[in-house]
Amino acid sequence: SHGLLSQVGLNLTGSLSPEVSRLVFLQKLVLNDNSIEGSLPPEISNMIALKTLNLNDNQFRGSVPSSIGNLKELTELDISKNQFTGSIPSSIENLTELKQLDLSKNQFTGSIPPSIENLTELTHLDISYNQFTGILPSSIGNLTELTQLDISDNQFTGILPSSIGKLTELTYFDISFNGVTGSLSSSIGNLSKLTHLDITANLFNGSLPSLIGNLNKLTHLDITSNQFTGTLPSSIWHLSKLTHLGMYINQFTGSLSSSIGNLTELILLDIANNQLTGSLPSSIGNLRDLVWLDISVNDFTGTDLVKILHNLNGSLISFYFKDNDFTTNLTYEICSSFQFENTDACAS
Repeated sequence: SHGLLSQVGLNLTGSLSPEVSRLVFLQKLVLNDNSIEGSLPPEISNMIALKTLNLNDNQFRGSVPSSIGNLKELTELDISKNQFTGSIPSSIENLTELKQLDLSKNQFTGSIPPSIENLTELTHLDISYNQFTGILPSSIGNLTELTQLDISDNQFTGILPSSIGKLTELTYFDISFNGVTGSLSSSIGNLSKLTHLDITANLFNGSLPSLIGNLNKLTHLDITSNQFTGTLPSSIWHLSKLTHLGMYINQFTGSLSSSIGNLTELILLDIANNQLTGSLPSSIGNLRDLVWLDISVNDFTGTDLVKILHNLNGSLISFYFKDNDFTTNLTYEICSSFQFENTDACAS
């Protein structure tokens, strides 16, 4: 009974017998992609040699037994895509060897215990798609080995702690679809390894910190559906690796800088539903990989649009521009000159 027990994707049904706990020398228990149901037996705590426990994509129910804190050798715990309920047992703070913790896509409730700061070896933490509430403990800033942090699709409230700026190894950070409020901490500018930052659908307000321009490895930046105000910081146009820039449904004002033409890797640019003014800078015509452009519901004016669109004609598939201050003639000229697969201002 040494080593590995792997039964992946075999359509196993029924429940996990407490008898499994007799495999006290087992180091890896991998049962993902089956149809195992029932609760996780508390006796699992006898399997003290376990390094990997992967129960991903089954039909486990009930709460996670607090005895799980006895599995002190665990480096990987993946119980995602089940129907677990209840809160995270506080005993999880004992799993100090954990590198990967995935609790996503369950029905967990309650808050994140501040003692999560003990899990200092964590590189991947995913608790997305649950019903967690409360504030993000500032102690999360002690998890300095984290490269991936996904807490999206929960019900977190309160501010994003500035200690997040200590997570300097992060490459992927997603807190979208929560109720996080307040301003976005300038300490976000410390996360210089980030390639993916998504804070969509929260209640962030105030202006976007100019230190966001330090995140020069970002390919994906989404701040959609918040309450940001003020003008866009000029530093944002330094993020020349961006392929996806989503900023729609905010309250940004002012005009677009011609430096937007630096973002030559952009595939998607969505700045709809703001209060942006002035004419679109002709440098947008430099964005030759742009497939999706949405500038609708702003106060843009100007006539350079046709020239810009001619420059983008090789790539642009979706162009949305209704509810701006463009003249009727301009709208007619655009609609008769270009055939977009998706658009909102031309009668089909």
